[in-house]
Amino acid sequence: MECFKTAFDLARRLLAGIGHDLDAGNARTLVFLLDMNRVFETYVHAVLESHFRVAVEQQKLLGKLLRIQVGGISQLADYFWRDSSCFWICDAKYKRLARGQ
Repeated sequence: MECFKTAFDLARRLLAGIGHDLDAGNARTLVFLLDMNRVFETYVHAVLESHFRVAVEQQKLLGKLLRIQVGGISQLADYFWRDSSCFWICDAKYKRLARGQ
């Protein structure tokens, strides 16, 4: 159980709304990485469903680019839904904004 203590302590602090101290000196620390594009796309999906109050499909195949017998490039919509007036096709991009860009 000792091997999970650091992860458990971090989870407890995050759930309590306490930030992780990244300047911990000699203390044992834990590093975790997130796929920010995935986090962003999941967030956008939840916002779209909440706002439009409909089921929003993710990564829906809309067809192929280039009408050829073999191959082609699949065209996937990040989000696809229909409301009372029309179909919606949406693409989401998470962009890290670095200084000077």
